[in-house]
Amino acid sequence: PLAVASPLAGATATTAQVPFALAPAPLPVAAAPQSSPKVAQLSSSPATTLLAANDDWGDSDSNDNMSASENADWSYETTDRENDALEAVEDGTSHGNLLRETSVKKQRTWRTKKNMWYLSGCMMSLILITVLFVVFGPREPTWHVEKLLMSKEILNQCIQATTNPSDETVYVPIDVHVRFHNPNYIGAQAGEGHFMVDWKGFKISTVTTEGGFAPARGGSTVIAHSNSSLTPELGKVIMATLPGQGFKMRVHVTGSVEATVTALFGLKVTVTLECYVGASTLMLMSDPDNLVTDHNCTYGISSIR
Repeated sequence: PLAVASPLAGATATTAQVPFALAPAPLPVAAAPQSSPKVAQLSSSPATTLLAANDDWGDSDSNDNMSASENADWSYETTDRENDALEAVEDGTSHGNLLRETSVKKQRTWRTKKNMWYLSGCMMSLILITVLFVVFGPREPTWHVEKLLMSKEILNQCIQATTNPSDETVYVPIDVHVRFHNPNYIGAQAGEGHFMVDWKGFKISTVTTEGGFAPARGGSTVIAHSNSSLTPELGKVIMATLPGQGFKMRVHVTGSVEATVTALFGLKVTVTLECYVGASTLMLMSDPDNLVTDHNCTYGISSIR
């Protein structure tokens, strides 16, 4: 029982009985040494342990929620970054495709222009070649024997070799002046020509023509030097064949001559010739200039440089 001072009492206070008893305050207990959280948690009361566990679980849930939120935010940020990167790549790809398409269009335009240039060049070349062919195109020349020069001595040897062949070969040199007409629109400087005359497998003569200028659409005289060889075998064949043909023969002439066309920047061409020439041998005694009765010639170009 405690004595409680009453204010109604006088100087001397009396004690009164308190109808309830106060529980004595617990004595202070010395603080226990700090221990690890687990030990302290285990050493506490079950209620305290349960509350602490609930707090830990709450904190863990909060931390988990915060981690999940942070992970979600980081995922969103990553997704945004990936989307931005993809958009950037797509933009770059689109830009690259645009540049590539522009480059392809430029190349196609350039190729089209280049093809047009080539086509125009080909058309101009074709037109130029056509004009040159029409104006300067090769036309076959014409010619005829203007004069046949042979001495009487050579003429007698030739007659003797054909009518009464001996065991000796008779050489008959003859100079022939040939009138040559060039129908082309450009002239040419002709060089020395070389030709061969054969008949029935026999080589009758070789012919060399002197060089000269053939004017455009004009005529000129060409001098030819013929060297005939009348062998005994050839004389016998002539006497066996010509009387039955009216002493007419048709010889084969082949050869070529080089010409320089100054008007075409000094173009050099080799002109080939092949002729079948008719001759009347009886004209050697009466009218040598009319020895050749007809001819049929074919001309060509074997080389251009």
